[in-house]
Amino acid sequence: MSQHTKQSFPLIVGHRGAAGHAPENTLVSLSYAKQLGATWVEFDTMMLKDEEIILMHDVTLTRTTGKKEFVRDCGYEEVELLDAGRWFAKAFKGEKIPTFSQYLKALTHLEMNYIVELKNNGSPGHVFVDRVLSLVTPYWDPKRSHPIFFSEEPSFLKQVRNTLPGAKLGQVMHHWNEGVYSQFLKDDFSIACVNHKEFPRERVKELNELKKEIAVYTVNDPLLFWDWGHEPIHYLITDYPSLQPLLYKERPYDNQ
Repeated sequence: MSQHTKQSFPLIVGHRGAAGHAPENTLVSLSYAKQLGATWVEFDTMMLKDEEIILMHDVTLTRTTGKKEFVRDCGYEEVELLDAGRWFAKAFKGEKIPTFSQYLKALTHLEMNYIVELKNNGSPGHVFVDRVLSLVTPYWDPKRSHPIFFSEEPSFLKQVRNTLPGAKLGQVMHHWNEGVYSQFLKDDFSIACVNHKEFPRERVKELNELKKEIAVYTVNDPLLFWDWGHEPIHYLITDYPSLQPLLYKERPYDNQ
C-alpha cells in the first residue's frame, strides 16, 4: 500500500485544459478540466499580427483549424471565424479559438489556477510578453495562487521577472540537454518543466535539494501517471485530469 497522503501528491495540471477530452486550448476544454476535478490548467499563448493574444500551441493554424497560415500573419478578425473544434470530434464543431482575455474571464469564473505558457511564434517577443502581462495582472486574485509562467525562451521569463519580480517562472526543457539545464540553474528560475520521456529521474533528488520545483509533462499513460505521481515532484501535467483518482489506489496492473 502506498504511504502517500492526498496532500503529498503533486498538483495535477490539465494540459491545454483537458486536451484528451476536448479540443485543446478552448473554453470547452477548460470546462471539461473543471468538471473532471482539475484545479490547475496549463495553456499556450501567442500573439497575432494585430497584437491580440490568443490561445494556440502551434505556429500555424493548420492542425487545429485547417487554415494554412502562420499565427503571426493573421488578425483576430480572421481567427475568430475559424472552427477549432471539428478536428477533434464532430461534437465540438463550431468551437472557437479564445482570446486570452476571454480565457482569463472563464478562469476567474471557474476559480481555477493556471500556468501561462509563453510561446515564441516569431512575433516581437518584448511586445508579446508586455501584452500578456498587461492582460493577466488585473485578474490576479490574492485568494488564489498567482499564475505561473512557463516558456522555452529564457528571455521571455526574464522579462516577466523584471516586470513582476514575485512571479514563479518555469523553464520548459522539451529535449533534455545538460547545457540548457546548466543555464536554467544560472538563470535561477524556480521550476524545471521537463518532458517525462527524456528527463533523467536521478535529477529529481538533485533539483529538490536545490529547492527547485519540478513539473513533468505530458503524462497520459495510467501506469506512468501513477509512477510520476509518487515521485517527489510538484506538478504533474496530463491531457487526462480524469486520471487523478488513480493516485489514491494501488499501482495499476500490479497483479497482471
